[in-house]
Amino acid sequence: MVLGLAFGGARAELAAVGDARAGPPPPARQDELVRSPGVAEIVRLVHAQMNTSVIKTYIENSPIAYSPTAREIVSLKKHGMPEDLISAMLRRGAALKKAAAARASALSRISRPPGANSGPDDAFAR
Repeated sequence: MVLGLAFGGARAELAAVGDARAGPPPPARQDELVRSPGVAEIVRLVHAQMNTSVIKTYIENSPIAYSPTAREIVSLKKHGMPEDLISAMLRRGAALKKAAAARASALSRISRPPGANSGPDDAFAR
């Protein structure tokens, strides 16, 4: 079997490798496993066989609010992601979301002009 590749207008012909020599199928591509932001980076680190403590530290210091879906979590587990790393991603995501909500709440209080009503009942308090 021959595959054609377009390269700068020229065609290169490649002989396909037979199935007998292919060995085990390649692992599922990361983009097939995950869709949530940042999760693919963690999968790359796991596939590179980085130490779990290094990956956990990476997660704990990441600016990404990890939020994998249930389907992604099951897929990650099936593809060798340790459960403690999945838990670390969930904890980091929750902590960043909580911090963002607190900042948004503080900013909404700060951005009100002096004398602005804080609610509908305040108009009658005068």
